[in-house]
Amino acid sequence: MLFPTFTFAIFFLVVFVGSWLLMPRQGLWKPFILLASVVFYGWWDWRFVFLLAFSAVANQLFAKAIERAAAAAARKWLLAATVAVNLGVLGWFKYYGFFITSVANTGESQVQTRWSAVQARSVSNCTSAPWRKTEATKGHGATALRPASKPASPTRAAAL
Repeated sequence: MLFPTFTFAIFFLVVFVGSWLLMPRQGLWKPFILLASVVFYGWWDWRFVFLLAFSAVANQLFAKAIERAAAAAARKWLLAATVAVNLGVLGWFKYYGFFITSVANTGESQVQTRWSAVQARSVSNCTSAPWRKTEATKGHGATALRPASKPASPTRAAAL
């Protein structure tokens, strides 16, 4: 369910009014909000319902374990584990595709950049135009794509 759609507007209106009316009755409000969350996530892709259920159950189990822990150190470790699990789930489902795509495109970009340098060198050799090295490219074998400040004489161009 996308936000700028008529479907979301109707859904939001129903949930907002229902939540407002059920707020004084916490016993009815909590299941209503839980059901609204399941419908919202399931509308986009039903598999997200399982992710939501896993997250809710894991957080509930961690909360109960933190409550039962006697030592402050144990509570801190359980809290750190809870945060790690939640960040791990977030990282996997939200950023996994981004990192995979970035890594895949990084290798491709380096190949394209190197090929561009080869093409630029070929063009400069074909046209006998003098190109100068910039500070950023010195020592890397890359040629800058800026012509020299003075026009080259035929003998100077041949020497390059």
